[in-house]
Amino acid sequence: MESEFSQFVRQLEKIEMETKIKKIKINPKENAKWWYNLSLEDKQKAFYAVISRMHKAEIQEKNNYRDSLYNVFKFGADMYDAGIECGYRELQEKLEEDDTLSNLSNLQISDANGIFNVDVNVDQMEIETEDSHGGGKTLKIKVLNTEEEE
Repeated sequence: MESEFSQFVRQLEKIEMETKIKKIKINPKENAKWWYNLSLEDKQKAFYAVISRMHKAEIQEKNNYRDSLYNVFKFGADMYDAGIECGYRELQEKLEEDDTLSNLSNLQISDANGIFNVDVNVDQMEIETEDSHGGGKTLKIKVLNTEEEE
């Protein structure tokens, strides 16, 4: 098994390679033309190939951008900037799981008048917003899989 230091050195080598290698430039207009000239079957195959690799990189392996690009897509350093330009890195960053709400045990709501404790064990919760009448939003919290405390 590779040590953390060895992994760090390997990452630095990749970064150095990314700065020195000739970058692949993909013209967005030419790329769009290429896409629209594909047959429906070829578009379906391309879509499946890309999305299944993204799923593997982001959901199954939870890779960072660089590992996704090199280890899942099997690209070289020449594609590093192209992946950023097409929006993959931004998408990858947005897909990173926010663990702020993981391992919650209780729900507490407070305002200037005090604190309100909800006496349930929080196993899981869903949070969403909904447009309110009058231009604002309502925060909706749904507590799931709970048992009353004894």
